[in-house]
Amino acid sequence: MPGLRLTRRLEPGYVVTIEPGLYFIDLLLGSGRGAVNWASIDWEAVRRLRPYGGIRVEDDVVARRRRPRNLTRDALPRWVSRIDSARG
Repeated sequence: MPGLRLTRRLEPGYVVTIEPGLYFIDLLLGSGRGAVNWASIDWEAVRRLRPYGGIRVEDDVVARRRRPRNLTRDALPRWVSRIDSARG
């Protein structure tokens, strides 16, 4: 898989980041007009999010013997709880 940056076999205990993103690049958006899936794009969402340049999510994941563990998502309820507490 030439597009992947990690080529080694993950062993239990290895931690990696998974960083998917959705970026709004004017040049690419303009050149895609008429593409097969063009009509299925939520252009109102693109309009609202475009000023931010895109969205990037980063998850820290630990390899384990049976199933990986997403450390970021495991911590999310604690973060939300702290934010809610701070708001009073």
